[in-house]
This record gives sequence, structure tokens and C-alpha cells, in this order.
Amino acid sequence: MEKIKKTIVLASVAKDIRSTFLTDYKIVMDAFRDFEIVQWIVVESNSGDNSASFLLEFAKRHPVIKVISLGTDDKQVMRTTSIAIARNRYLSEFLDICKHTTISNLVVIDLNELNKRLNRTAVLSCFKRNDWAAVCANQSGPYYDIYALRHDSWSPNDCWLSYSQMQEVYNQKLKMFWDKALWHSVYSRMIKIKKSSEWIQVHSAFGGVAIYDSGFLADSRYSGETEAGDAVCEHVSFNLGIEKAGGKIFINPEFINFATTNHSLRKRYFVLFNSWFYLRKLLLR
Repeated sequence: MEKIKKTIVLASVAKDIRSTFLTDYKIVMDAFRDFEIVQWIVVESNSGDNSASFLLEFAKRHPVIKVISLGTDDKQVMRTTSIAIARNRYLSEFLDICKHTTISNLVVIDLNELNKRLNRTAVLSCFKRNDWAAVCANQSGPYYDIYALRHDSWSPNDCWLSYSQMQEVYNQKLKMFWDKALWHSVYSRMIKIKKSSEWIQVHSAFGGVAIYDSGFLADSRYSGETEAGDAVCEHVSFNLGIEKAGGKIFINPEFINFATTNHSLRKRYFVLFNSWFYLRKLLLR
């Protein structure tokens, strides 16, 4: 296959990656070997291991890596807000690079071995067409990233807000073996997308790795909370900015990065995980 003549910047947020980053590095550098990687921005925060010092030492041997350590957040900061702060930091760095260098794409990629099956073929499949502003990953198992997903019929709203609302609708007294609201709002949405399927246009998605056209990102920002102060997936606001700029967002079924995560395994063993959750809750009273 002919080499793609594009310059890219990779970006990741990092937490407790000391034992897994070398594996991630090898996978990512191999998968994107057809591109000119200008920089890989890694924003570390809230690690309980020595991730910051490890990454800084790693960057000395691999100059393509730029490490930014934000330290530890105040305990009052919501997890989604913390992640949004880290993501906005790499976005700011990326936009600064774009002022001086022509960058075709921003590639946002999760760490902690969440892209084990990502490879060159999957990446290059995203460039078979050019009508996208963002192209997001798929999994060979059930699609797991429902929190970031917005699609008019498949997942039109925040899955966890839906769960809260559907609990009132079902009014279920015993949830230990089968939580109807949880299945309805979250796990039933984890459908399996065949690799041979057509691209799926969405309002928001992520899935562990996504490639963005640089031309649509100037006014996009991450936010981990709603106007009311409730937690929300930080990717939703970012993708909304892309749509406002006129960009189209897709899930590419061939852009496979792994089979299953802990999230999709919970669907496969729903009764087991559900029972464990409520049993633990009962024992901790």
C-alpha cells in the first residue's frame, strides 16, 4: 500500500502507565509508521505509581515524546473534569504546534494497553475516504464506549442519565441478578459492529483511539461537566465543536483497536457482575 503523506501529532492522557507504556509505544509507532509523527504529547496526572518520572526519562531517549505532568488534582474535582483538563492541555499544545507547522491530523489514543489490536491496516482504512473530520475506532467484540456515544437512534442521550431516569420507570425492587434499567440504558447499546459494515455517522464517539482533521479543531474544547455541574463524558463537547465547524464524525468498522474491555465483558457476564456489585454494596453497609 502506498505511503500516506501526512504529518500527525499523537496525544494521550496518562495515569498509572509505568508498567504498560512500552507496549503501547511499540504498538502505536508501528501502527502509524506510514505517517510523519511530529510529536506525541503525553499529559500525565493523578498517578499512584512513578509514571511522571518514568515518562520523563523515556522522553529523553525518545525525543518524539513530550511529557506534561499536571500532578495530583484536588479530591473535590470530578473524574470527568480532571480528564477534560488533561485533554485540553494536549489540545492547547497541539494548536500551538499548528501555528508553526502544517499538521494534517491529531490522533488521540488511550494508554494502559487499550489498543492491543491496533495495526497499520486498521489505521490506513480510515484514509480510504476523505469526507470526515473525525474517525473513531471499533472493536471486534461489542462496541463498548457508550458514554462518549451520541447517535440519533442507537444512543441519543447520556447513558448514565438514562439509567437514572429508567430506574424510576422500571421501579425495580430487586436488582441483584438483573438490573433492568442498567441493561436498557447501557449494556443493550453495546452492539457488535461487523468489520464489513458501512461507516456509521454519529454526533459523538471515541472508542479508545480517534483521528481528527486539524482543520476542524480550532474551536473545539473538552468539558467534563454540564452547565448544571453534573458529570458528562468529555468527548461529547469536543465532538459538538467539530460538528459546529461543519465536520462529520464517523465510526469506521475496520478501525479495530481491540476485542473486549472490562466494560464489554460486563455485558457478556452481566448477571455475574451485577450480582457482585449489589452483594459488595450489601456487605459494605
